[in-house]
Amino acid sequence: MNCAYELSGTRFAYGAEPVLDIDKLKINHSGITALVGPNGAGKSTLLNLLAFINPPAAGTMRFHEQEVSATNYQLFRRRVGYVQQKPYLFHASVSDNIELALKIRRVPKSERREQVRNTLCKFGLEKMAGRYAQGLSGGEAQKVALARALIHGPEVLIMDEPFNHLDRAFRELLQDLIRDIVERDKVTVIFTTHDQLHARTLADQVFSLIDGHLIPLSAMNLFTGTITGDRFNTDKLSMIIPPGIQTGTRLAIEANQLVLSRQELESSMRNHFPGRISKLATENLQILVTVEAGEVFHAVITPAALQELGVSIGDTIWVSFKSTSVHVF
Repeated sequence: MNCAYELSGTRFAYGAEPVLDIDKLKINHSGITALVGPNGAGKSTLLNLLAFINPPAAGTMRFHEQEVSATNYQLFRRRVGYVQQKPYLFHASVSDNIELALKIRRVPKSERREQVRNTLCKFGLEKMAGRYAQGLSGGEAQKVALARALIHGPEVLIMDEPFNHLDRAFRELLQDLIRDIVERDKVTVIFTTHDQLHARTLADQVFSLIDGHLIPLSAMNLFTGTITGDRFNTDKLSMIIPPGIQTGTRLAIEANQLVLSRQELESSMRNHFPGRISKLATENLQILVTVEAGEVFHAVITPAALQELGVSIGDTIWVSFKSTSVHVF
């Protein structure tokens, strides 16, 4: 598959403090990519690089197989639509804010009016077209910023935490819109989120960022601790890990590697922990089961599996996993 972006040895720092250190990253063209991680992980910094707002301090970037340099940096920026977490809207009407993206690109006035009208209808913004942007709610401002980013038909759409502040109806509309522009217009969509399950169900690629570094699996189950022998010890739990691992302060387990059962299993799996179900959530035909078992574990199962288990919130359940299914770094 062709790549929209290729990063190699990419570094970025604010002053003397390094915040991004990525050895290799390839983002597929015409797909949906999610960047997941906690606050301060470097997600927004990486988006600024991908949107050509900030250049990397070191390393190389390629955009659609062209090496990024000082001579083409501004040209590439014009091919990207970027919706920031707290988008800046000008002190003007909703309609004028959306039209601005076309004015910058010198689209004729007659064409601008038609495109703005169509965009207002697509996003359900017709009734607020004349309202000033400063009076909008957070969700309304997000809709306007997204409409402005898409109106000029970018090759790449980048969004920082786009589902925050959105009501359920527009959240579902946005998901459908993202899938539609990827399929119809072959747009590359990149977004950040804290929600691992949402990322897994919406995106074709999911990358996890921790302390400015990419890790090779999701951070839905991520723990901090120390290694003693063949055990990784957190403040609350001791987990068995593969022999030979001597360094690392983080341990991650994919949600689909966790096995849930009503009783302790007799199996080759070496990690077994009793816990209590604290949350059940549905996302795109998958069930996220949150279990408090010393540490908090998140498992993803099918609705059929949940029905077979016959459990609900508050019930006792066992969490099991192989020592070889963990990743320590």
